[in-house]
Amino acid sequence: MFTYIAHAAADQASADDLKAFLKARGLVAETESGARGFRYLQATDVVIALWSQKSVFGAHRMQMEKRMLDAWANDRPVLVKLDHSFLPVGMRDLTVIDAAMESGRKPAFWPQVERAAREVINKALVERSEKFWSAPPPPRTERPAGGLFGAKRRKRRPLLAMTTRAPRRANRKLPYHRRRRLRPASCSFPTPTQTMPPSSRLSPPLGRPVATSGWTREASIPERTGPARS
Repeated sequence: MFTYIAHAAADQASADDLKAFLKARGLVAETESGARGFRYLQATDVVIALWSQKSVFGAHRMQMEKRMLDAWANDRPVLVKLDHSFLPVGMRDLTVIDAAMESGRKPAFWPQVERAAREVINKALVERSEKFWSAPPPPRTERPAGGLFGAKRRKRRPLLAMTTRAPRRANRKLPYHRRRRLRPASCSFPTPTQTMPPSSRLSPPLGRPVATSGWTREASIPERTGPARS
């Protein structure tokens, strides 16, 4: 809800006076002479055009007239005459606030400008709210079957693959010296179908480990029966 005051470069003092008055009344006002162009008008902005004889001979007269026509096309102009000069062709039948008397501008004419600007802003706000609430709701899009963003679902691994890789994933979170060593295939235990050698079926009471064919077990070694060494 900005209030732009379009004026000629020679009417800068009057524009600053009106800007200070509007700011004291709670409006956001900015002056623009066309030297650096004009700002974009939003839906709730209003243009106050200060027209005088100096505007006719101004360097940016054509740009100022275009600004006034654009504001008139959007039904947001507030025209103010600073003297008895004529308005541009095509806008002479519009409502104009005559502020030619310089001594009566602040007590009488500037409040009229403020009321006209507030009426334009309130009208724009009402039209915007009616347009918003009367619009139909946006179409509801169906959610894709693959997920929220349309991505394909990830296939789950079989149970066997998950059980074999679970220890390795758990080992990654532990220090190296505490990691669980996976047993290679060459060090697997014998299956129940394998049979022990016939000479080692009886377990000896004591003895030492002796390597047999694929097995490591206690071999039967008789105890020493001789005299003990001194």
